[in-house]
Amino acid sequence: MKYIKIILSLIISLTILNVWLIRFDNDSIYRGGESINMIEEFQEYGLNKTSVYIVGFFKVSAALFLLFSIFFKKLIFPTTLMIALFMIGAIIMHFKISDELIKILPSTILLFLSLVLMYLDRFKKT
Repeated sequence: MKYIKIILSLIISLTILNVWLIRFDNDSIYRGGESINMIEEFQEYGLNKTSVYIVGFFKVSAALFLLFSIFFKKLIFPTTLMIALFMIGAIIMHFKISDELIKILPSTILLFLSLVLMYLDRFKKT
């Protein structure tokens, strides 16, 4: 179980870091609406540029804390809870602008993986 939690932590955190640090300015089939970068995506949702950086700060921080949780187990639950809440918000935003299901898939997968990790942390002690 320990290794499953580590693998889930790596998948979730590295995915978030990839999106927010490496692919921030890149086009993707998963971007909301017709946007080609993160700032345009947030504008599609009706959010301003400041909100991009606020959300980004918290998502990148949560991803880093999730990496730290591999060594500091007490960080797993609060960090995955924060990530899960952000993924719910992302799903809501995609629905708000009537995105196709393919664009909602990454947020849904990360939400599912976060919920699994939270469950394993709380109910399957190793």
